[in-house]
Amino acid sequence: MESIGQTGVELSSVVAVVVFCLGLVVGIGGMWLAWRVVRKLPPDEADHAHGPRRGADTGPGGMSTADRNRWNARYADGAYESRRHPSPFLEQNANLLPANGRALDLACGAGRNAIHLAHRGLAVDAVDISRVALERGRAIAGELPIRWIECDLDGGFEAEADYDLIVNIRYVNLALVSTLLESLRPGGVLVIEQHLATAADVIGPKNPAYRVEAGELGRVASGTVVEHLTEGLVEDPDGRPAALARLLARMPSQAS
Repeated sequence: MESIGQTGVELSSVVAVVVFCLGLVVGIGGMWLAWRVVRKLPPDEADHAHGPRRGADTGPGGMSTADRNRWNARYADGAYESRRHPSPFLEQNANLLPANGRALDLACGAGRNAIHLAHRGLAVDAVDISRVALERGRAIAGELPIRWIECDLDGGFEAEADYDLIVNIRYVNLALVSTLLESLRPGGVLVIEQHLATAADVIGPKNPAYRVEAGELGRVASGTVVEHLTEGLVEDPDGRPAALARLLARMPSQAS
């Protein structure tokens, strides 16, 4: 009986050690995941995981100072340094874009799309909340005709000019886009690409607040001539599946 009791004690000790080790592993894993989320999300998660979340209280000034600091920290930490290629959607529809004039790039980040448009001959207003991202873009762009504007778009944006092109790539603020349509010249082009709400296993933000529902882009473009509108699964340039809503629309010309 004594040996049986001793064996039971030893087994209990082993079980306790195993449970402790498992708890330690789970705890370390949780801390690592939290660090990835806060400091350096994968590009498909963090790239556009900002914007006024549906139901979020951002206050009258839009994003908080903490939000601004977080984005500055991400760019200072080297986030998206390899992302210098423009949006494939812009490249695929190059023949539908104006060859000159003025463009507005909303939530431009480090300016990959703004720089592409400037190379095409457009003067670009590139707007983002992150001063660090804008400084990086300015250094890359050199003497290209780009105005780098630091602005919290969640608090709105007052256009100082009329535009021939407005670009909104994966930054969810459709109310702002709707307002800015007033600044789009007759014949001007609106380009929007957003992550689409889906149950499929795709890249991009897991929070549905950073995705648009089917039909939303079409409603925003009411009053324009829609030349391209698709919603569904596509393959990103790196070969991973994505659910995207894409719109290219044109303001009616004065003659029409």
